[in-house]
Amino acid sequence: MTLARFYLHGGQVIMPTVAQTEAGFYTDVEPVSVVDIRDAQLVKESMQAMLARPNPQIPTPAAPAEPGSVVLDALGLKKWIAFEKHAVLYTVHRRQDDTVVYATGRGADGMWIRRKDRESHLASDRSAADLADTIYSDMLRQPEASPPAAPAPLMLLPPPKDKPPAEEER
Repeated sequence: MTLARFYLHGGQVIMPTVAQTEAGFYTDVEPVSVVDIRDAQLVKESMQAMLARPNPQIPTPAAPAEPGSVVLDALGLKKWIAFEKHAVLYTVHRRQDDTVVYATGRGADGMWIRRKDRESHLASDRSAADLADTIYSDMLRQPEASPPAAPAPLMLLPPPKDKPPAEEER
């Protein structure tokens, strides 16, 4: 089995390397790719590369790390909770009998939950290119695909020059 994760946040696709620990759980590790979602070719090529290779094996960490810290570091963010409220996580499990792809949804608290209506069971022989196309197409339909709106510029008006006299002053 292999596992890949793709995060969508503020118009960027974040693709960490997912490693399997000796204890059997998966964790995001370096290197992390961050690609603008508008660069369709680079996003799909990067996804394909991640989906086509096995997960590296690493020693089990001695102390639990905050989940997703390499993702936050790549974006320059401090809090996982702030990231999660404005992101979508796509998880891909490639198993011997099938491939499961699911995207997180928002729970009542605004945090991620795994929703069965966002889960697909696909043939195990589905190509990495086809999976990347499917995930990318879904990403484009998400509000998180849009870059954050730039704040409106503050327009300061210059002080009035000599004000023409009012009608009654003439």
